[in-house]
Amino acid sequence: MNLKNLPHIIVAALFLIGAFVTYIGVSIMSQDIQVFDSSSPSDGGIPELFNIIIGGLISLIGGICTIFLLITWAFGALIQLFAKLIQLFGAKRVFITLGVVSILLCVYFFSGLFEKPIYVGALDGSIYSKPLFTASKDTILTTTDAKLKIIHATDSISKGHPWFLVSYGKSLKGYIWGGNLCAKEYWINGLSGRCESHKQNLLKNEFDLNKLKKNQNTVDVIELLYAKLPGIWFSDYSGNYKFTSQMEITIKGKVIGWWSIKHEENLMGYPKFYLLLDYFPDINKSHKRFLITRLNNKTLSLKGKGFFSQERHFTKDNPMN
Repeated sequence: MNLKNLPHIIVAALFLIGAFVTYIGVSIMSQDIQVFDSSSPSDGGIPELFNIIIGGLISLIGGICTIFLLITWAFGALIQLFAKLIQLFGAKRVFITLGVVSILLCVYFFSGLFEKPIYVGALDGSIYSKPLFTASKDTILTTTDAKLKIIHATDSISKGHPWFLVSYGKSLKGYIWGGNLCAKEYWINGLSGRCESHKQNLLKNEFDLNKLKKNQNTVDVIELLYAKLPGIWFSDYSGNYKFTSQMEITIKGKVIGWWSIKHEENLMGYPKFYLLLDYFPDINKSHKRFLITRLNNKTLSLKGKGFFSQERHFTKDNPMN
């Protein structure tokens, strides 16, 4: 055995051990974190909390040791490599090459030139000069297949949906309301749902948070939620909700706010979907947000903020179209 390679072998072995310890901790957490997110204490949420804490401590210790070892080893290896390069090619050439590579990396990560464009469809092709319904219309797209590319979401929100700056045509830009946009291959929070041209055959009739996987297709879940949620939901202890397919919240036939679905991921990378309720300013309810834990043709389960908040269960009747 070449003794010069012995330090690298030892580092590699320690790195594998640290990575394995981290993996054990993450596995312990991932087994229970989804259940805990959607459980109340009476459903067994406390045992899952202890498992999450223990798994978190194991993964934290293993992760810190592994990262520290990797950084120190990489730093030493880079210094040795840098010295050899200077010896072979000269300091001037090495520094020029490093400068060029650094500039290219900055352009790649910060300029956005290499980001994959996200195309969406339009339910209403009205493009505005500003993110306001009262602003002038730059144009009205006449085809639902127009290539609309999302640039970014604005801070302006109307009827529960943000306004987006989009590009269309060859080099034109303008603003369009999120409620008039639909998702194709990729989901962006603030859209109205999935485009009819890209709808899929739903593989299941029920959404269950505990059965979601990391690689779950987000747009498929969004389509299911938007298809199942409209209707009247009754609860004996939490109050009733009436949602329309136009994403309105109504009471006695009067629109009092807007509902929408938002997608996020937890620390372990598992998808989570929230029901957002935005009431009119004169309604004494303001903004509400619930984690959706289960949804099918007859049952809706929601969980409020906080680890120990109780699940609220609703039953559906008289579905609205």
